Amino acid sequence: MLVQTCSLPANGDATSETRAQIIAERLAGSVEGLTRSLGTLDDGGWQVLSHDVLETNGSLVVSFLVFRPGPGSR
Repeated sequence: MLVQTCSLPANGDATSETRAQIIAERLAGSVEGLTRSLGTLDDGGWQVLSHDVLETNGSLVVSFLVFRPGPGSR
């Protein structure tokens, strides 16, 4: 399990449409960085099995469940 967080603007600082756009951009950035990292982590082979997104206290918290198939299943 890997968890990434990033700060978000205060609710009053952006319209709901702008806020949704910011969240989408931050989530895309997290996924892009994670994808690059998994390719080199411990000789690679890791995959994201699932994810969850939570907005709390001015932060976006994204958890990723990652796995790597065992030697016999590659």
